[in-house]
Amino acid sequence: MSYIILGSFAAAAGLLAIALLFLAVKAGDRIRAGLLPWYIPVFLFGQAMAVLFSGRQLTETDLMTSGSTVAFGWMSWVIRAASIVLAVSFALAVYRYIFERRRIHPPQMVIATAFTVFWICNVIAPIFFSRFPGEMGAEHIYPLILVYALCLLNQDELLTLIRLARNAVALYILLSLLVAAAMPDVALQTSYTQSYFGAMPRLFGVAPHAIALAVVCVTGLVLAWRMPFQNKAIQWVFVGACFVALVLSQAKAVWLSVIAALFLVLPWAVLPGRRLFDRLALSSSRGFVGVGGGLILVSILLFTCGALFFGDRWVAEALDMDQMQKLSTFTGRDTIWEVAQEEWRRNPVFGYGFELFGVAHRMQIGMPHATSGHSLWFDTLGRAGTVGLLGLIVYLLIVMRAAFTGSETRVYSLFMLVSLLVQSISEVSIAASSVSPTNIAQFIMIALILSGNRHRAATSRRVVPLGGLHTPAA
Repeated sequence: MSYIILGSFAAAAGLLAIALLFLAVKAGDRIRAGLLPWYIPVFLFGQAMAVLFSGRQLTETDLMTSGSTVAFGWMSWVIRAASIVLAVSFALAVYRYIFERRRIHPPQMVIATAFTVFWICNVIAPIFFSRFPGEMGAEHIYPLILVYALCLLNQDELLTLIRLARNAVALYILLSLLVAAAMPDVALQTSYTQSYFGAMPRLFGVAPHAIALAVVCVTGLVLAWRMPFQNKAIQWVFVGACFVALVLSQAKAVWLSVIAALFLVLPWAVLPGRRLFDRLALSSSRGFVGVGGGLILVSILLFTCGALFFGDRWVAEALDMDQMQKLSTFTGRDTIWEVAQEEWRRNPVFGYGFELFGVAHRMQIGMPHATSGHSLWFDTLGRAGTVGLLGLIVYLLIVMRAAFTGSETRVYSLFMLVSLLVQSISEVSIAASSVSPTNIAQFIMIALILSGNRHRAATSRRVVPLGGLHTPAA
């Protein structure tokens, strides 16, 4: 009898969920651009509120878990709101695709397929076949749903998403600066001792970590460049706030990634470099391989030069620092990379699994502050093995090719891609297993690539010249 009652409740709950989803889809259908453009604003709002009401104090204890945000009670529902918006948005996108008979163009299909391969190799494979198999969680599915939903949007919807993402990033950064002034214990790490500006504290803002805030700042600068505010005063305030927050975050890897992207990408934004870029990018695969390989090699070269330039100071500081401070230097990262390599050697095909650098694993290896592999490549090898690394390489190559074919957004997309690649040497800047402020840039980059592809059905928009590029007005 109890099974019948439980089954009835389950059936009723399922029917109610379907009914609510249908009503939400019908309501979203009345909104011209759908609901997906609101995902990033709701997501960043939830992350900011979770930090503000978490009672975080930037002490050494809190820094051990600064890579994740824990919320309780009603605040957990604020974070879940982004998940609900994403699920409904995807359902609406599928609904419109079926009933409006929308076409999926080759670039959309290619990016969706590439991310699916990346996701299978770095999520499904380690969950089932790694040394320590895990369980599939809802957070593991969100990135795949988000990319699929992006690929189902049309030109107007993508431009609306970029505009709302720009606005959300602006509010996120301004809120970080305001919280730093009003609640310094929550937003400033006063114990930071590796500053190049004397005793200046490190800005975390309302992000889970200073590096995450720096990534959001760079994303904001690219969005301000791609789609500037019509009001020049607001535009300058936004750009200034991004620069201030980026400097105060003291994320050296992100700084260097911006410098590398500026040197590598900006020359192509002006004539005659832009004409040469067009010929190389669109003429043949040989041009793509040559330019793309050159971008990666020069990025690594610049990063190595930066490490050599600052290396003496980093090593000198590491001699008299505790473990937490060493983790911010390449000396400390070397130790973490060795741990990731060792776990990969024990299971070279599928890796250690998602629990690599989890709480139990960190206690086991005696590194309580090492919350990740501090390198996209070593972290991927350790967690997902050779299969995960191959999936990552395939994904990056296809995304790079797609970025080259997006004529209107090529410079912006490649700027973000180069920045993420340089960051990937010392940070986990790209992920298939979750959506977080640290990796939100990769999804905005995909939106930029899709919105600029010449094969998409473009709508007529007013064009404003900006630095030799054609930029749609906000």
